[in-house]
Amino acid sequence: MPDLGNQRFYPATPEETFAALQSAVRHLFKVRGADEFSKSVTFTTPMSGFSWGANLSAQVIPVQGGAYVRVSGSACVATNITARGA
Repeated sequence: MPDLGNQRFYPATPEETFAALQSAVRHLFKVRGADEFSKSVTFTTPMSGFSWGANLSAQVIPVQGGAYVRVSGSACVATNITARGA
């Protein structure tokens, strides 16, 4: 699987990686939901002086020898003039 800049490989089982992902997201962001079957988590970042916030999702993708965590997202406000792309 190519490195797209929005994913990272971890040499751990998908289950261990998903548990670590959920723990990290829960401590840093507001979790909107988690799905054990697809091993994905949806969450939001707060508004700040530089951003209106973002809606994000992260998914654990099982591969031989470990798992990738792929993150994608979008701005919370469509007219976010402070954001420069995704």
